[in-house]
Amino acid sequence: MARKVTKNYIEHSGERFHERAMRDAYDLALSFMSELSRGSVFDLAAGSGYTSRRLKEMGFDVTAFDIFTDQFVPKDIPIKKTDLNVELPEPSASADAILALEVIEHMENPRAFLREAARLLKPGGGLVLSTPNIVTIGSKLRFAFSEELELFFNDEGRTRDPFCDEASGHISPLLPWLLDMFVKDAGLSVSRRSYTKKMGMRTKHLGRSAMLLIRKPS
Repeated sequence: MARKVTKNYIEHSGERFHERAMRDAYDLALSFMSELSRGSVFDLAAGSGYTSRRLKEMGFDVTAFDIFTDQFVPKDIPIKKTDLNVELPEPSASADAILALEVIEHMENPRAFLREAARLLKPGGGLVLSTPNIVTIGSKLRFAFSEELELFFNDEGRTRDPFCDEASGHISPLLPWLLDMFVKDAGLSVSRRSYTKKMGMRTKHLGRSAMLLIRKPS
């Protein structure tokens, strides 16, 4: 059962999508995706489908995945009900690109999630992944005084998904070096990294989310 929460919306191309990430996170992710070759793309934890719609407009062949499919708006894009904590029912090397926007911090096993992404990607394919940046100045101060991290709080608003009881909230904080290690262990490599804007700057010291462009070797 979905909890009653306040929703913000994005209006785009005559459709209305509820907002599950910061606007700048959407913009930055789509900018990273624009660097990838057009082809089949898996939009993981697609939410209401805003990124799926934008990716289709960019020329990708989009398949969306989410555990809560009732929220998905686009009628012309396939959406598959999927628990991303387990292997997807898709063939290996079946995606030219993958978008995982603010997903990995919800996973029970982030390392396994990256191995699964590597399995799904075709050689030369790319994964755009974002996750809360827990090494900001504000996050370090919060941890010093309360033993909590930015966007990882000990309350129902963060540890449980506010829209769907089947999904977890923010349960897996990732230090940058640990995420890089998981990427490498999956046989992938980080080719570009950036951060959402704060005070007009993109820096790991302030940006609320880290955005990575990850490649699979050809």
